[in-house]
Formats: sequence, structure tokens, C-alpha cells
Amino acid sequence: MTKYFNFTTALLLTITLALTSCFSTKSQLGTKYNYTWKLTGNNAITDRTFNDGKISVFFIVGDKDVNFTLKNLTNDPMKINWDEASLIIYGQSKRVMHNGVKFIDRSSPQAPTVIPGNSSIDDLVLPTDNVYYREGYYSTYFSRPGGWEKHDLFLSRDGNKEDTKKLILDSKGQKFRFFLPIEQNGLKLNYTFEFEATEVSPVTKS
Repeated sequence: MTKYFNFTTALLLTITLALTSCFSTKSQLGTKYNYTWKLTGNNAITDRTFNDGKISVFFIVGDKDVNFTLKNLTNDPMKINWDEASLIIYGQSKRVMHNGVKFIDRSSPQAPTVIPGNSSIDDLVLPTDNVYYREGYYSTYFSRPGGWEKHDLFLSRDGNKEDTKKLILDSKGQKFRFFLPIEQNGLKLNYTFEFEATEVSPVTKS
């Protein structure tokens, strides 16, 4: 009976500590904030759509990546050179990876994507240095396996600190760019898409 009691007590204690640690970590992260982005520039026909007669691109900027649908409006194929593409965030040019590339291969050369004439692709990009492997936690009574994780593109939690909160809220008007080099018929078409934060607001709990 004593042996069973000790086992049960140890199990409950381990679970309690694990849950307490989890809740404590979430509390330390503080309030989360959402960014609303607007595509800028002469060829931005809406807040999310670019069109210059050669390509049209529809963007959705997420917390961790930039999703887009790109259509080749011409009759000739186009080629995207991913190894030359980048996201310019806080003034720093960051190498990107796109959909289909394994996280473990994020630093390896990436094959170009060919877009035939009058066709489109759905893809996304994120900085390779935002990807990391979270080590797992293993014990007799509680385990949490490791796995690949992604940092947010921009600072999104205030850690319950007023100066960090102010820094995040002052990010309204902040800009970032997406550089996408495309080749067609031996010519380079270098596209730079610029986005501006039009709103930064705390996430409300329902």
C-alpha cells in the first residue's frame, strides 16, 4: 500500500510540476499582438494584390511566414531563384526557404521553381534563421517530444513588460520587404514587394 501511495504521489507531483511549468511559461510570455499589413507601391492594386501586367501576386502575411499566390500573366515560362530571394526585416536581409523544403535542409541550395505561361503557384517564404529545433523533455512520468519550431516574423509578445509593449505598439508604420528574383527568356526581373504595418493590436481572449 505504501509503495503504491508513493508511486501515485510521485506521479501526481510530476504532472503538477509539468503543468505549473507550462502555465508559468505562458504567463511569462505576456500578451500577444497581431499585425495588420498593407502592400505598398505603384503596382499595388489592393492592400494584398500586386499586378504589373507580367505577374499578379496575392499576399497573406502571417505571424511566421508570407503566403502568396503568384500568376504568370505572360505566355513564356518564368523561373524563381530561391537562393537569391530574401526578406528584409528591421533592415537586415534574411535568406528564405519556401514550401516543400525540409526544415533540416533549410541551409542547403534550393532548386528554382518554374512557372509556365498563364499558370500560377501557391507558396510561402520564411527566414531560415527563424527555424529551430526544440529539444524534448523526457522523464519516467511525463514526456514532451522535441520538434521543429518557427519564430514569429516580428516581436509579438510583450513578456508582461511595459517597455516591450510600447515597442510593439510603436511598430505601427513599420515596413519590411520581400525580394523575389525572377528570370524570363534570359532576362532578370527583380521584384521587391514592400509591406507596411497599418495596425498593431493585442489579441483579445474570447
